[in-house]
Amino acid sequence: MKIQWLTPGQSITASDTIVSAGNVFKLGFFSHWNGSSNRNYPLTDSSAAFSISDDGNLAILKGKIFYMLTNISSNGNTSATLLDSRNLVLRDKTSGREDHGPGVFSLEFDPQGMPQFFILKGSQKYWTSGVWTGQSYRMIPDMRARNIHITYVFGPWWSNFTYFVTDASVTNIFVLDVSEKLQLLSWSKTTHQWDLFWSQPSQQCRVYAYCGAFSICIQKALPFCQCLSSFEPHSVRNWNAGDLSRGCVRKAPLQCVIDSHANGHSDQ
Repeated sequence: MKIQWLTPGQSITASDTIVSAGNVFKLGFFSHWNGSSNRNYPLTDSSAAFSISDDGNLAILKGKIFYMLTNISSNGNTSATLLDSRNLVLRDKTSGREDHGPGVFSLEFDPQGMPQFFILKGSQKYWTSGVWTGQSYRMIPDMRARNIHITYVFGPWWSNFTYFVTDASVTNIFVLDVSEKLQLLSWSKTTHQWDLFWSQPSQQCRVYAYCGAFSICIQKALPFCQCLSSFEPHSVRNWNAGDLSRGCVRKAPLQCVIDSHANGHSDQ
């Protein structure tokens, strides 16, 4: 059975899944194989259930064993939804549980004056829109679609970006959400919810330094990240666990940095 959200009283078992609105992602139990996650403590039969507990928290129940997955204070009136941005969101239906404080990601124009903007993670570049082509930003070629008219004017000391919707019956918004993505959402009068039109960065390999130093990111390969020739992961354990932030290091040190060698003529 496929459902779009989980409410108190419902549960997900081995034969069920939660699917995102656009059928992009699904969540459920799966049979493990060599190299899979949670291989040290797998659930050994199909009796486990993923559900919302009486206090509104997400939990896995297996017989008399209770695994708490979240720790929130609620009256129990919560629901869990899997988004097309790959996030599983637990919401309190009464209060909405929205946190309006600033997050780690921000959006800003290029401070150097180039006609582009960045998503920043703290103070570090995370993604770029690409430069303005006169019609759209290079990394967002479909930005003008969906009844949107865009103008972008820039000079030595200022930039001005504006857009308006040509169809007054359509409501669109740009959102930088907690999944670190810039999204264009359009309100559906049929389903009474926001539909995702595009989302950036659209690929992991378009994120700055996603694979770390001395590596290459290939979107069509699995895994995405590979070390350059003569390099290896800085930490094989972390690399295999999905932590790619430390990148790759040389398999053999350069001769020019070894005290016993007078020079580095053998380095190439």
